[in-house]
Amino acid sequence: MNKPSKILALSIIAAGTAIIIKILIKRRRTKVNQLDKRNWPLTNGNKSETATINADTQRDTQEDTTQRMYKDLGMTSEQQKRYETDFQAVVSGWEKDNPKVPMDDTTRTQQQQKTLNAVLDEAQYAMYRDWSIGNSN
Repeated sequence: MNKPSKILALSIIAAGTAIIIKILIKRRRTKVNQLDKRNWPLTNGNKSETATINADTQRDTQEDTTQRMYKDLGMTSEQQKRYETDFQAVVSGWEKDNPKVPMDDTTRTQQQQKTLNAVLDEAQYAMYRDWSIGNSN
């Protein structure tokens, strides 16, 4: 390979590397910006908007955990629908009986366990007990 060919090859490699690095940096900035928008307080200091962002983040985490539970326990779509419907009824009943008082984590967990016990078969509920130990917050 002659000298101009080597220079051309090295230039192509350098340009390709620069493009890849630029793409990776852009992706990283996008991810960081998305995290900032979800997790950091807003610059105007509005506490209610900050609380909303935190609640949305917590809800996303709960939904991710629920979806993982469905998969790990092998729940059928009928079981998933029944669990969601039954648990929502429990939450609605709580909100009706206890206005302006959010359900604490212990009560929520107990109600989830009762609802799942009614929905799952014995083997799935045994799997749930093991699963819940490894997936507690």
